[in-house]
Amino acid sequence: MSVYRFIVIIGLSLGLSSNYLAQIDTLVSLKEVQLFAEAERFQSAGSKSALILKGAKVIEKTQDLGQLLSQSGGIHIKSYGANSLATSSIRGGSAGHTLVLWNGIPLASPTLGLLDFALIPSLHSDLVGIHKGGNSALWGSGAIGGIVNLQNIASRENPQLEGIFQIGSFGQLLAGVSADYEKGKIRGATKLSYKKAQNDFQFRPAPGLPFQVLTNAAFESSNFTQDIFIKLNNKNWLNAHFWWQNSLKEIPPTTTQTSNLAFQSDRANRMLLDWTRLSNNSKLQGKFGLLNERQVFQDPPSDLVSAIDFTSLISELTFTQKFQNDQEMALGSTLINTDATAIGFPEGITENRLAFWGSYRINKEKLKFQSSLRAELLDGSLIPLTPSVGLEYRPCSMIKLLGKVSRNYRLPTINDRFWMPGGNENLLAENGWSQEMTIELTPDLINKGILSLTAFNRNIENWILWSPAEGHFYWEAQNLAEVWSRGFELEARQNWKVGKSEVGLSSLYNFVKSTNEVALTLPRIAKGEQLIYTPIHQLTNTINIKYQSIYLSMNHIYRSESKGINEDI
Repeated sequence: MSVYRFIVIIGLSLGLSSNYLAQIDTLVSLKEVQLFAEAERFQSAGSKSALILKGAKVIEKTQDLGQLLSQSGGIHIKSYGANSLATSSIRGGSAGHTLVLWNGIPLASPTLGLLDFALIPSLHSDLVGIHKGGNSALWGSGAIGGIVNLQNIASRENPQLEGIFQIGSFGQLLAGVSADYEKGKIRGATKLSYKKAQNDFQFRPAPGLPFQVLTNAAFESSNFTQDIFIKLNNKNWLNAHFWWQNSLKEIPPTTTQTSNLAFQSDRANRMLLDWTRLSNNSKLQGKFGLLNERQVFQDPPSDLVSAIDFTSLISELTFTQKFQNDQEMALGSTLINTDATAIGFPEGITENRLAFWGSYRINKEKLKFQSSLRAELLDGSLIPLTPSVGLEYRPCSMIKLLGKVSRNYRLPTINDRFWMPGGNENLLAENGWSQEMTIELTPDLINKGILSLTAFNRNIENWILWSPAEGHFYWEAQNLAEVWSRGFELEARQNWKVGKSEVGLSSLYNFVKSTNEVALTLPRIAKGEQLIYTPIHQLTNTINIKYQSIYLSMNHIYRSESKGINEDI
């Protein structure tokens, strides 16, 4: 661990003391710096991306991240009930194949390898972006299906104070306040929110059975975020972000249980320092993040208490150089050191990940090209090199063609490797190739609109599943599956402005065939069968109407049936 930290400290020190950035100043406002601080890596040529939250609509601020992604992003969110666990599946991938970033650093638990979207309130993000397709060459492990990017930016022109309040059925309550302020070269944003719900609604376990009231399903969550943006001078900016989160959720009984008293608490402290130095043609950026989280599951009748704690230190250094002939080069390194403890680990676990990546990009008016390459070490073992190549071509103003080929991977989690019993230190990283092509039309019918069709294909080997270990009574993490995902996405959006009114229509259709290419016994999946909990069809339709200060939105989501464990459709 000390060697890895020493490498990064030396790298940061050399970057801070370098003089190759001492060129002609460029006057860039603080607002623009925040909006495009990650532009070099998020503008990946050849793949689809969309900004689904801009912090303007009140309805968006009352939603959690799972609701926002499901309604606005056309992503399949696997939700297990109101305020219960919500995870994503992008293009037929697993929950661990979606990389969630908070101001450029990964948020997912290194022990579980995923993030509960129901715990993330949209109020605490200024921008939420979706970047579908493989992006491991630029962002590393987990970016197989796509990236969800949460950003906090200094975008307000004037100091503002804003509050939201929402009440609903079954004890639902949401209250939040946000304040944006400025003094000299310093801008700040403070946000607080509190949400709770009883979720004591009636439901019918199965057709023909009487209705019953859901019990032990209450939820409570508190969040506090503080963002500080400092313009040191015309070349240097320093940003600080802090996020405290605490939640408690009761776990309702399953349909085979008469009662349940179990509950789970989640506590997180997240901190990030982000320093950026700009010049006329280059940028140097250094980050240092700290993630400290604790998850506790308790079942009082059985006296069961299970706690998982982890602390991750993240250091990153990125250098970008632009050339006069529309070319750009970016180089970066990332070090992630994680310490984790749990009753399922033989002792405290320490994991080190060190990655180096590079990208070359051509930006012309009609043609964009990008090639990237990444190398990563996990506890000193080299992961296979990860390349990607993307291309964009605009033959005319209304047509854009995109294409991308990439290799992607997901590292086994700490639980996959070290949990006792069942952990497997010999697991290989999930990996494979993905391809996608998009045609995008932007006909200017009345105001602005977009029509796009994307076809994609992805093959992943060494898919990690927990299954019964041969000759043992417990389950074990194994590289069992090979998954072939393919399909297409159709998107249509159109906005009109009539007098003082604005009307927006959008429709997103996903066709996803994600099949296992190796027959499995448990869970029982035949060769060529669709993965469990993965619908083939999903259609999302939305209409928005705004008249002066009145805003109306209606959203409809259709998903085809999908098979669960021990279920047939």
